[in-house]
Amino acid sequence: MKKAAIILFILTAFISCSEKRSDVASECYKLWSGESVPKDVKVINGTYWESAHWSKEYIMFLEMTASKEWRTQFVQQNKMILTDVEWIKPNGIPAWFKPSDSYSQWVSPNDKQGSRCFEDSASGKIFIYQIQL
Repeated sequence: MKKAAIILFILTAFISCSEKRSDVASECYKLWSGESVPKDVKVINGTYWESAHWSKEYIMFLEMTASKEWRTQFVQQNKMILTDVEWIKPNGIPAWFKPSDSYSQWVSPNDKQGSRCFEDSASGKIFIYQIQL
């Protein structure tokens, strides 16, 4: 019995420590947020990578449209501020991740890794890049 418990523990640890990757837009949203896509959000494109490390290191790109309420809540919950500091594009950026220069750029003052939210308030379209390493 003790041997079976040890084997089960090792298998569980091995399975739970696997990398996650997705290019399925709705799945990327769920992996990032931990929730299904809300009714007032339409996810257009997504790319998500999460390390096998227990600390949930990840890199995520999303393109979506969202209601004014969702966008406002996202900015408030993440304590984001507007910025005009030029964004240095990371390596490996997806071809579809192309916010225009006219988009508002939001950052979290506590983020030192380059995460950014780009918003076109007229159309409700947003691009979100988040990195947590």
